[in-house]
Amino acid sequence: MICSKHTSNLFHNVLRWASSQAVFNSTNIPDLKGPRSLNAVAEKTPQPNILGHHVITEECLTSLVEDKQYYETPILHLLSRRNNVIATLTDCNGRVLNGTSCGAEGFRNARKMSTVAFQTVGISIGLKAKKLGIGAVRVVFNGLGSCRLV
Repeated sequence: MICSKHTSNLFHNVLRWASSQAVFNSTNIPDLKGPRSLNAVAEKTPQPNILGHHVITEECLTSLVEDKQYYETPILHLLSRRNNVIATLTDCNGRVLNGTSCGAEGFRNARKMSTVAFQTVGISIGLKAKKLGIGAVRVVFNGLGSCRLV
């Protein structure tokens, strides 16, 4: 059973938040006379973000990144574990183009856990991507290793 006092506070907080998000002036007052086109609604809709970072929307999937569609952009997978970091560069279909890890870069034992090793892996995979002619990638992080604080 939910206490009505807590529910009303929650409801008031939601209303307060919604009123702070809605800013109306003479140009963006909704037209109630008929349905609007999706393009007109999309132009006035603010882009979503989380902590200042852009969130991928449906429009982004068809946008161009270096003369390629977004979904055709290569993917950089960063697998961060407790003792190692593995970076794998794949094409848009998942075929491996190149890869490296802290061990492959010459770090052994406890040194593989350092942030310097993670930075070295990043620089190495970046140079390998440039040799393949890749300028922009999508990045996918996996794992919760200590090196993610970089």
